Amino acid sequence: MRERAPYFTPLAGVPGHQPTREEMIDNAKKQIDTYCDALLKEGKDQNISTDGGNEGMRSDERPLADTHDICMLAFLHEVLLSDVSQMATKSMKKAEAKFEPLYLAIVRAEHEMNGYGEHTEVDRPGVVPKATPAQISDTARWLSNRIFQDAWKVKDPESKKGITFQEFYGDLIYAQTIHFRTLLSSERFFSTK
Repeated sequence: MRERAPYFTPLAGVPGHQPTREEMIDNAKKQIDTYCDALLKEGKDQNISTDGGNEGMRSDERPLADTHDICMLAFLHEVLLSDVSQMATKSMKKAEAKFEPLYLAIVRAEHEMNGYGEHTEVDRPGVVPKATPAQISDTARWLSNRIFQDAWKVKDPESKKGITFQEFYGDLIYAQTIHFRTLLSSERFFSTK
């Protein structure tokens, strides 16, 4: 299993800083970029057997791409929609845990509910609002482009003459972005760490 650094870590040297959703999204994208770039570089630097021939040897020097796009999607889903107030602040608030009387918790919960019995985002300390539809759409588009850009780097150089990865994979990028946006928007898409 791939170990990932926490995307919700407060900024070093800034006591009490609660990361924003945008900071967490940027941090997660940087983690994915770093991992994918390292994999692309590693594929060029290593000789890996792809045909069962000489162990440890590879006939070409093409880079490697991450094929676990659903793992990246699950990670980003957690970044976009997770309740950071329960994850990040658990460790930060252990020392400063405060008692909240039951009647205040009930009043707060009632204020969080809209007319349909669903929770709404409210401004209160320690709560980071879930990602906006625009952030979800942007993240879906970014991930689709990253995946197909890496696939393009792995593709045979002869088949890439005079065309960009956006031109070659355009319809696939569009379709995958729609699928990713649907999954990333869904509260019923579950991920595990």
